[in-house]
Amino acid sequence: MGFPIRTKELRKQGSQTYEYVAGIIATTAHVDVDVYNQFPQARSFMPFDYMEVVNNSAYEIAVAVNQTQESIRVPAYMIKPFTRQPIRTFRLTNNGAGNTVAGDVIVKLKKLSADSKISILGNLQA
Repeated sequence: MGFPIRTKELRKQGSQTYEYVAGIIATTAHVDVDVYNQFPQARSFMPFDYMEVVNNSAYEIAVAVNQTQESIRVPAYMIKPFTRQPIRTFRLTNNGAGNTVAGDVIVKLKKLSADSKISILGNLQA
């Protein structure tokens, strides 16, 4: 009986940040990540609703969330947040002219707390 209450409480508070660090991504190649399988210890928080892509590489990365055809560009040396959607899978594609260096592309995922969602939505509407 206490377990469902604890799970509800954890979801209300949000989760810690889980990081995916990409290895080398060859030119025009892509990496597909199934969040459920990549982070089995975080399944009680899924689906995540916040993702931040940190691109420390010298090349542009395209990010597609949940197997959509539409991808969003993350220029070299930039950070791009993704919110307001459940995140179950993502694809990282190297659009650059050379290979990325292992560790240069980091994806941070988390389940936002109820308070965070309200403040993010408020900022987006402002």
